[in-house]
Amino acid sequence: MYLTNLHFAQFFKRKTCERAGKDANAIKALIDWLAEGADLNSSKIAEIAENSLHGKGTAFVIGVSLGDDAFNAGYVQYARDVTAKYYHSNPQVYKLLEIKYPGVVNAQRDAALRAINMRALQGPIASGTPFKYSLHALQTQDAIENEIAAIRIIENNTNWEPMVEDLLGRIPARMYEVDELIRRGYAFDDSVDFLSSKIIDFI
Repeated sequence: MYLTNLHFAQFFKRKTCERAGKDANAIKALIDWLAEGADLNSSKIAEIAENSLHGKGTAFVIGVSLGDDAFNAGYVQYARDVTAKYYHSNPQVYKLLEIKYPGVVNAQRDAALRAINMRALQGPIASGTPFKYSLHALQTQDAIENEIAAIRIIENNTNWEPMVEDLLGRIPARMYEVDELIRRGYAFDDSVDFLSSKIIDFI
């Protein structure tokens, strides 16, 4: 059975409305969180995280995004293509945090984003959801090899941050997701050709 143009339009409208509703809830929770004193242990963090979870399916996709085009490319696009769950906060969440905590580098802003991100992973981790780490946004073999090397560093070292920063030039937020998965007992399937598949399975 195929979707007619009308059915597709109705389906797209419903999905768009669902996303808009969750985005609005996340932004409101963030505004409330900032007004209440920005406690990283606040229940508002969980509310923002819950409303930043999207998609359906049995797997959860994380990985590399494409910066300003993160919503339409990278791991988000892959998750949508394969019908999987994923974490993605509305861009307004980042903008509000940048206003509150300005600067190219800001430890408080990073801590807030990390708290939301880590909270978003807790439900899938607790239920044993398999994770797929998308490398699709990386355009060169060197970039893919460096990403895999960074993940191996995290796997084999508790004090991994200086080494990953030296390798990648910074510590992307996704590396903390990898650290959380490994600390919680996940391991990645090393039998796959990551260069061709551009997917790392954490199980």
